[in-house]
Amino acid sequence: MILSRFRLKRFKRFDDFEIRLRRGLNLLVGPNECGKSTIVEALGISLFVDPGTKSKAVQSLEAWGSSGGMELELEFEHGGTEYVLTKNFGEGRAELKGGGETISDRDAVAHRIAEMVGFGSREAFESVALVRQGELAAFDGQSGKNRRAELVPMIERKMTSSSGRVDAAAVVNDINKEIAALRVGMDRPAKRPGRLKELLDERTDLVKRVADVGQRWGIVLSRRAAHARRRLEWSAAKEELDRLVRIVREQEAVLEITADLERVEEELSRAEATIGRVRQLRSDHADALGEKDSISEADAERVRSAQGELEATERMIVDFRSESTVPEGASRSRTGLLAFITGAIALIGVPVILFLVKGGTQQAIAGAAAAAFAVCAFILFRRFGVLGDYERDLGNLTRERGKRELALQAALMQVGVPSYAEFSRLYEDQDKRWQRAEIARAQLAEVCESQEPETFEQELQTRAVTLGRRRGELNAALAETGGAETALPPAEVVKLRDELESKREHEKTLREALARDEVRLERDEEGESLPDLEARLETVDEETRAIERRLAVMGRASAGLEQALSTTKEEAAEVLAPIVTRVLSRITAGRYAKVTVSRDLAVAVDNPSDRPGAPPNVLQGDLSTGTVDQLYLATRYALLEFLSDVEGAPFILDDVFVNFDPARRIRALELLREFSDDRQVIACMCEDHGAEEPVNLVRLRPI
Repeated sequence: MILSRFRLKRFKRFDDFEIRLRRGLNLLVGPNECGKSTIVEALGISLFVDPGTKSKAVQSLEAWGSSGGMELELEFEHGGTEYVLTKNFGEGRAELKGGGETISDRDAVAHRIAEMVGFGSREAFESVALVRQGELAAFDGQSGKNRRAELVPMIERKMTSSSGRVDAAAVVNDINKEIAALRVGMDRPAKRPGRLKELLDERTDLVKRVADVGQRWGIVLSRRAAHARRRLEWSAAKEELDRLVRIVREQEAVLEITADLERVEEELSRAEATIGRVRQLRSDHADALGEKDSISEADAERVRSAQGELEATERMIVDFRSESTVPEGASRSRTGLLAFITGAIALIGVPVILFLVKGGTQQAIAGAAAAAFAVCAFILFRRFGVLGDYERDLGNLTRERGKRELALQAALMQVGVPSYAEFSRLYEDQDKRWQRAEIARAQLAEVCESQEPETFEQELQTRAVTLGRRRGELNAALAETGGAETALPPAEVVKLRDELESKREHEKTLREALARDEVRLERDEEGESLPDLEARLETVDEETRAIERRLAVMGRASAGLEQALSTTKEEAAEVLAPIVTRVLSRITAGRYAKVTVSRDLAVAVDNPSDRPGAPPNVLQGDLSTGTVDQLYLATRYALLEFLSDVEGAPFILDDVFVNFDPARRIRALELLREFSDDRQVIACMCEDHGAEEPVNLVRLRPI
């Protein structure tokens, strides 16, 4: 049988504990009170004790204050098949799974386990396969393999006797003496009663005190229960408070990140817009400045001066014409022609009129007409002279205008435009560009806050890069919180804050009530504690039961030894002697190279060869405590090898190296490694004593 996993639930101090083992040597290392002996005890119970038992001794092993009953689960391998053994003492259920079958009948499970282990009872198993420091175990057995097991208590007792070379009769005597010592005061009063009497008296006192304290403790327990309920309520309130705190913090974080992100986005947008604005203004300013001086001021002044002189000449011509008495459109040629025609008419018409008209009146008319013709002729000739002056002055003005026009064309050609209108348009556009440049410069100064535009733009770009990086960080932080979609509406967040404050007040009220309860419970628990009394009573009962079991074991051992004297002496001597000799010789490095087992089952150690003249056997009283323990260990291993095959029980040792010196302890560990080649070995000890691979080292902590 190879144990691989052992789980204890609600067993003594273990609420839920699991240990893993493997083939070969397993060392369970830990200080006192770490549960090594409890694990060993639980192994025996898991293998042999019926979970349906009503034994108070077994029921007392359940963890104090637990509910549901203790439960033991053992995984092991046997014959190449994996098995799981489960025993639930609360439900009285046993189950063995393995090899494709499940056994649920408790008796069938017990029978199958006994076959696998090789021992029919827990007493037989613990008397052979389990070695405890300073313990003597015995059991009954009447036939078959159990008959051989009757050797166990006899050999164990012989190895721990201090009367020298002992035999079975001495062992029986020692057992009877120990039984009598334990029972002192049971039959009649004694000044110094034995341990059993002391325990029974203490139990009587404890029962009375438990009854006296029980009534008061009922009130304490009621208050404790109320305190426990309030603590549960506070725990739930605290959990809800923590949940709300977490939610509010998450929502506040989302709101804060979102606000920061909006601010950063806004600043980044402003920065990018300002950069674009600065670049546009710089471009406008550069464009305007690049085109500003296409027409120089000197050329423009010449053009404007020539245009002014031309316009002045034209105004003079207009004024001259408006001030002249000569009709519009009149000229010397037209006036001379009119005068010629008038004179001709006068020269021809007067004689004709005089020829046609006869008489005085007619002569008068003719004379008048002749006079009128003469006057008209005079006026026409006078007008002809005025027109000559007019045309002369007008011609002078016209020629002056031509000169001015030539001067204007020359100035326009210097500028490179065909007309004054084109010049005016270009100069006006140039002036507008100059104004745009001034406006752009003023706007740049305003936007750049009087800094150099290039420096200001570089600072803005640096700021934009920083803001972009910050935006990325905020987006990442927002994603970690679940994203903006996880954000609750502000109104919901306000409700959560209000609820959080309410929960805080409720949790505070419960916490203060708990503190008051604890102060009152401390006052209630001043005096004797019922749990402490009950725990002590349980301890006393357990110790009492242990002594009673010990008395029963020793009684059976005494009876068994008497019977074993006549049935197993020769067989034990033949089998045990060479095994014990081999083991003891290895541990003592050959100092004790031979152990003799006589027909009467007396075990003696031969004197070392380096002691000439000494008796052939060493008296047990002359052996050190460590050597006696080593002889005891060798004998127990011999019994196990004799009584159980390699597929049977593991070899279990509980703190057996206490009295070993370092060298013998190391050799003993080496022997255990060798034993573990054929049989699983489980050794409990306080220290690992330098154990190395291939040891499975399991360190235990104090409970």
